Amino acid sequence: MSITTHTVTAGVIIIVTALASLYTLAMSLNARSGDTISETIRRWSGAHPFVPFALGVLCGHWLAHAVPSPDWGLFALAAAGAGMLAGSIARPLSMTRWQALGVFASGILSGGLLWSLPTP
Repeated sequence: MSITTHTVTAGVIIIVTALASLYTLAMSLNARSGDTISETIRRWSGAHPFVPFALGVLCGHWLAHAVPSPDWGLFALAAAGAGMLAGSIARPLSMTRWQALGVFASGILSGGLLWSLPTP
């Protein structure tokens, strides 16, 4: 039996998902508030636009199958993400949830237009 790249990728995704789920379950059962993965992402999203943008890019990447991506699309996304990360490290913002949702929506559009999956 040979192990393919697809099998390894699927195994890594399953293991990481199971570990993240177990961690979040354990943190949600303790008495402290604010330490689950979801609460941490929500907290970081207000100060660091990179977080909602990156999550939006992933959603756009997964959902936009019919849009052909330009050859330079992935590099443009990497540059935008690196710029947002550097900017948010240098000076964290104080965004409202609506502003973070706007950044998330721009990430969905960017991921869909610049890094779409090929149509199966």
